[in-house]
This record gives sequence, structure tokens and C-alpha cells, in this order.
Amino acid sequence: MGKEEAWNTFGEWLTGEPDCLLPCWAHITPGKTSWHEAVNILSPIITASEITQDFTCLQGTCSRFDWQFSHLYTPQDFTPPVYGTVVGDETGQVLSLSIHTHTSEMPIMLDHILKQYGFPEKVLIETSNYDDPDEIFYLDMILTFPEYNFILRYNRVARIEENSIVGCGDPVVSSLFLLPEETTIGDTEQILTIVFGEQETYPTFQKMESVSNWTIETFYYYYIKYPTACLSSPLSSWP
Repeated sequence: MGKEEAWNTFGEWLTGEPDCLLPCWAHITPGKTSWHEAVNILSPIITASEITQDFTCLQGTCSRFDWQFSHLYTPQDFTPPVYGTVVGDETGQVLSLSIHTHTSEMPIMLDHILKQYGFPEKVLIETSNYDDPDEIFYLDMILTFPEYNFILRYNRVARIEENSIVGCGDPVVSSLFLLPEETTIGDTEQILTIVFGEQETYPTFQKMESVSNWTIETFYYYYIKYPTACLSSPLSSWP
């Protein structure tokens, strides 16, 4: 597939097509599409970094296909600008699908998501500077949409203003996590397991309402109009 056609196709996948809305992505739907079919759909415009078959996962025996969007990826990239993972279960169906973008060339648009899918059920946020010597902070947001079986993550560069940490602008990282219908997107630990995988400890995410003066409704209406707007949280809310 040529570069222009690949860009157009991938852009349609990110914005969503009328006949394939989340959790359908690129005509792949967790719990319905076979793992091999998913690999065949993606193969014309991606570069496969690794295919792992018959490994043990929570659901039994799984297959995993890691990929990068080939028209943005170069071997020199420390982190591929656009990449993702397809996981298949032991029945041969897609178990989960994730897409990650680290570039403004192929964004997952927050305002588009909100307009298409409505209010998120939960918005969790976390702040940190990852021990950066130049004190570059980050504001990490996780939005859950259990009705549509997906989670959206936005990580923005933030700054300290007076007694608050403020995150603005386009995301450093934006990610979609797509799940089959029977998946429960429930408490915070379950959400973080989906986003970060199985591990002993997770970042300290808190409900937005408890660490800011915004409600879900405020968040929704504000970010539909101003998708790069600032979100502020008092420093006293964080350890």
C-alpha cells in the first residue's frame, strides 16, 4: 500500500468510521474478530516488531502481535510514534487491542471521542515528574467508557503555577484500550491493570472530582469546546 493511501486509511481508523465505531477499530472488534484476521487487516500498513504465540495469560493461552505504523516508524526511534498490540485468546479471537500515539501527526482527538461517545463514566488523574532533573511534570488522565468497552489515556506536560499543577496542550501520549463486551471496567485497580498490565504497584491515580474542582459534566463540556484546555489540581492533593 502506498504512503498516501496508508496515511488516509490509518487516519480513518483513528477518527472512526461510521460502520466501525469503538470498540471496533480498523474493522477489528475484540471478542468477535479472529487474531489471524486482525493480523491480516493490519499487515499492509504496519511493521511487525514481534509476534508471540502460545504464551500464558490470565485467560489461559494467548497470542500477541506488536506493531508500529510503518510510515512514521524509523529504526532510530526510541519509542515508535504510533504503535499498538493485538492480543488473541486460546479460541483464536482477539482478546484486546491497544493503540498508542506519541506524535501530533496522528492524534487520537479528545473532542472527537467526547462528541461521538458522550460522557466518560470516570476520569482518573495522576501527576508526577518522573524524577526529571529539569522538573518537567506530567498530568496523566484516564477516561473510561464501559458502555463502548474502551478506555482512553491522555498524558500531558504540566507545570507548577502557585499552589497547583496545571496540564495543558496536546498530549505527550494518547492511547486507546479496546476490550470485548463481557469485560468489566470497574474499580480503579481493574482500570489500571488494563492500562498498565499486571504489575505489583501502579501510579497513584485519583478521581478527578476529588483532586480538582471539575465534575464529569464540566470536563465533558469544556473539553468538547477546548480539547487542549488546562486542567488544574492543587499540589496539596498529591503526596
